[in-house]
Amino acid sequence: MNKWFAGSIAFLFISAANAADFPVTIDSCGTPVTFTQAPKRAVIHDLNMSEMAFALGLQDRHRWLNRHYRMVQNDPGI
Repeated sequence: MNKWFAGSIAFLFISAANAADFPVTIDSCGTPVTFTQAPKRAVIHDLNMSEMAFALGLQDRHRWLNRHYRMVQNDPGI
């Protein structure tokens, strides 16, 4: 679970980055992860993360999960 949490936070920050800043490599719990372009979607697990995503301007890229990580609706875009 901690890897997903750390990865989600990193994902949110990278999503807000300028395309000229890619590729970028981050450390996710000791594992290097390289992104060659800005992620197209952000998965948000709770209210605090949604506030951070909105502050980063990711409203057009978010996908919601709710109640024990079950999808609120069947979204084939995830």
